[in-house]
Amino acid sequence: MSEISSKGTRTLVVTDNPELLQTFQSLAANIPARQFTYAYSFNNRNPAQLVQMGCMPLNVKAETERILSDFDLIFSLHCKQIFPARLVNALRCINLHPGLNPYNRGWFPQIFSIVNGMPAGATLHEMVEEVDRGPIIAQEEVGLLAHDTSRTAYDRIQQAEFNLIKLWLPRILSGEYMTTKTDRGNYNDIEDFKALCPIDREATGTFGEFIDRLRALSHPPYRNAYFVDKEGKRVYLTLQLDRKDD
Repeated sequence: MSEISSKGTRTLVVTDNPELLQTFQSLAANIPARQFTYAYSFNNRNPAQLVQMGCMPLNVKAETERILSDFDLIFSLHCKQIFPARLVNALRCINLHPGLNPYNRGWFPQIFSIVNGMPAGATLHEMVEEVDRGPIIAQEEVGLLAHDTSRTAYDRIQQAEFNLIKLWLPRILSGEYMTTKTDRGNYNDIEDFKALCPIDREATGTFGEFIDRLRALSHPPYRNAYFVDKEGKRVYLTLQLDRKDD
C-alpha cells in the first residue's frame, strides 16, 4: 500500500507516462485553486523518473476506499491499472487514451490501427466499468502514414494528447464541458497483442500485409516481432521505413 496522504487535496493524477505528467504538471502549476496529488502504478517496474517528479506508488484497487474519501476527481494518464467498478461509479474519473474511441479500445491502439486500418488518435473521456467505453469529452484524430511504425505513430498521437490536456484541463476541473456517447467499437487486450508478435515464416499473404504487421510491431527500444530459429531461439525483427520527400 502506498503512503499517499492527501487530506485537503482533491485531485488525484495516476500516470505511468513521464511526458504526459510533465505537461500536466506545467498546467497545474497555474491553477492555484486546486491541489494535486500524483501517483504511479504500484506494478510499474521503472518508476525512477516518476518518483523524481513527485509521484508515489498506488494500488488503485486495494486503496479504492481511501481514494474515495480523499478525492473528488481523478485523472488517469496512461495508468497501467484498470479502475474498479466501485471507483468509477462513485467518483468522476477522467481517462486520456491514445486511441480514437471506439476504434481499437484497449491495448496499444496505434498498433492495431496500422494492422486493421481503423482510425487512430487520442481521446479524453469519462471512465465507466467497461474499458475505454465512457462518454467522450474530446478527441483528436491522427492520420496514419504509409511509412509509420508504431513508434512514429505513437509519437504523433502523444502530441495530440498534449493538445487535449492543454485545451480541456481547465474545463474538466470546473466541470464545464459536454460529453457524447460512443459506440461499442472493438477492443484489443494484451493477448491480442501477444498473438501478433510471433512471425510464422510459412504464412501466406500479401507483401503489404506483412509490411503492415512488421511496422506495427516496430517500436524501439522494445522488441516485439520475432521468429524462432532452428535452435529454438527467438530472432527479433524491426522495420525501418524512410520516405523520400525530394
